[in-house]
Amino acid sequence: MLRAETFALTLPVLSVVGYFAWLHARTGHWDAWMRAQRIGWQRGTVWPWQTLRESIAHVRQPAPNLAVHFQSAMELVFAALYIAFLIALARRRRWPELTYVGLGVAALFTSSFYQSVPRSMLIAFPVFLVIGEWVTATPRRWLVAVIAASSAAVLAVNVACFVRGYFAG
Repeated sequence: MLRAETFALTLPVLSVVGYFAWLHARTGHWDAWMRAQRIGWQRGTVWPWQTLRESIAHVRQPAPNLAVHFQSAMELVFAALYIAFLIALARRRRWPELTYVGLGVAALFTSSFYQSVPRSMLIAFPVFLVIGEWVTATPRRWLVAVIAASSAAVLAVNVACFVRGYFAG
């Protein structure tokens, strides 16, 4: 007899299979999502060092406006933050969180270039747990204000970009 926990573990697999079945039924292609990425955004899977090189090139090349340049720079900043968090999770031996965040980072870091890296931080909730633990340690309480202020500043810039019709996040 199947236990409830065993059934619960099949749900993520069933949801992925269901999604790909829906894609195939809707478009005739199991890989319709990747095709859309390739056609619409020229994104594909590459080695992580190629992704880094291309993302640095985006920052160095002239941008059509300041918002595009800012977003390209933020992609690199958040990529570095992801690496720092992965190291922190590994040092604390938080293997489940490292696996969860690491798989997402692997997907982001093997794309043609960094895109959506800052926005993807929203689903990497273990990162916020590490930040909370670190900030609330006794000697670092002042960091709460620093993190809140810098987060508010990035939020304000992203909202301003979005409202003006630029890609944000």
